[in-house]
Amino acid sequence: MENKIFKKGEKVFDIRYGWGLVFEVYTLVVYVKYSEEDVNYTYSKPDIKLLSYTEYTLQGFSQVRLPEKGELVLVKEEEWENWETAVFDSFVNGNYMDNNGSFWQYCKRFQFID
Repeated sequence: MENKIFKKGEKVFDIRYGWGLVFEVYTLVVYVKYSEEDVNYTYSKPDIKLLSYTEYTLQGFSQVRLPEKGELVLVKEEEWENWETAVFDSFVNGNYMDNNGSFWQYCKRFQFID
């Protein structure tokens, strides 16, 4: 399993240790430092699946990268609605918040092509 998800300097969550910081990334291994526990952990093929960009419980998690604050994104409240553009601010209680303080259930990153 080649690591194409995590990058050096990113904040990640593991249910066993809480929030940590990726400090080294190789093809098959990700190293994370957990400051509160003063623990460094090496993630390889089976346990890399425990890393998430959002805090999770045993009910589920995601390795989909969150947008960065200030990034232009597509959002909508209901699955059947049309997408709107918004400026991403943060991820709060399972919803995406834009820079106007509105909350959205669905959010997609997109890329401009010159």
